[in-house]
Amino acid sequence: MKASLDRALADGVQPNASPALELRAERLSRPSVAAEVGDELRAIVTRAHSAPRPGVRVEACREAVLAIEYEMRLLASRLQASNPVAVSAVAKVNVLLSDGTGPLYYPDPRGALRVAIRDATAALD
Repeated sequence: MKASLDRALADGVQPNASPALELRAERLSRPSVAAEVGDELRAIVTRAHSAPRPGVRVEACREAVLAIEYEMRLLASRLQASNPVAVSAVAKVNVLLSDGTGPLYYPDPRGALRVAIRDATAALD
């Protein structure tokens, strides 16, 4: 259910559309949640610089992550800044992190990961 709520918020559904969305948006608007999401982005970049870990079933696509490392670090920094963060931006990153079939985990020659990171960054403004 959390994933579907995040997807709805990422797609621009207003939090007041349902009590469940309101509760989820309230949680995502906490600075600590944005900071955690930023930490996860940084961890993914760090792991991309290392050899694949044995026993891990799904890892981010190293090549795609390394190709946009700067943009991912910039997004992480903005999520962790003291400024209020838009709920839709945090939701977009959550969707990206949790979608095992998405561009973070499966390479796309058209640059879908870069598009997703830029979209989340734009939602911060």
